[in-house]
Amino acid sequence: MGDSKRILVVREQPKEGRVYLIDGLIPHWERMGYSVVNRRSREGLPDADLVVLHVDQTVVAPDVARRLEDYPVVLNGNALDISKSRFSEIRLGPDADFQGPVIVKTDANFGGYPEAAAQKAAASSPARLWTGARRRLERSRVRWEGVTRLDSRRYPVFGSVQDVPEGVWRNPHLIVEKFLPEQEGDRYFLRHWNFFGTQEFTKRFASRSPCVKFNDRVSEVTEVGVPEKLRRIRKALGMDFGRFDFVEVDGEAVLFDANKTVGVPRSALTAPEYAHWFRILAEGVKDDLRE
Repeated sequence: MGDSKRILVVREQPKEGRVYLIDGLIPHWERMGYSVVNRRSREGLPDADLVVLHVDQTVVAPDVARRLEDYPVVLNGNALDISKSRFSEIRLGPDADFQGPVIVKTDANFGGYPEAAAQKAAASSPARLWTGARRRLERSRVRWEGVTRLDSRRYPVFGSVQDVPEGVWRNPHLIVEKFLPEQEGDRYFLRHWNFFGTQEFTKRFASRSPCVKFNDRVSEVTEVGVPEKLRRIRKALGMDFGRFDFVEVDGEAVLFDANKTVGVPRSALTAPEYAHWFRILAEGVKDDLRE
């Protein structure tokens, strides 16, 4: 079927490091008859029929993209900047007339940790969301102007725009958004839209924490639809492969995060639940590797 076709996965990090969703797709591609080669972006790159640009950085360096210009197909080759400030519709400024709690996030993905790891330096320790008096004390000690990382499992939530420390507004690494959870009782829900070309699946699940993570779910995983608004945002961001994290509040889709290098637990590579999802997405490569 496709034994003469080669897929090149271009990474910034060594393959043996963090485990990614794409690592679950590669075995399926190989069973489909394709050869798959992993290379770091600044190494010698071989010929290939298709390239997956898989650099775990919110903003991809222009020289990395330039090195791929001669390949016939480069997936995510146009998704070079997925900063939250590019797509957030709920971002606030210090003078916003919004009554309600707000959340502070990094403009970069995953709390800014991939960027910090790449630069081997971070301006401060992660700020965390504490509770009660300890929370108030900890927040007062954070030098918000220098924060480049936040724990994405505990993004700080403040009661109002006026409660946000002044240093947050002066920090270009941080953004402030309306805190708009999809909530039922004491459970908070999140929706994932995973896609690769025309292949996709969605899921909705709940957590007890306002910062919902799949591994902390306390509900069954259910399938949901994909709002057309998100399809338009995907097109605008140039994303061929990745995941959107979103909620629906009062019937309106709210996009929280766009991720083109989705991480998974190492156990996912052998888990039957994930195998089904990997198989669905792996088929998406056929759209660009037709004989």
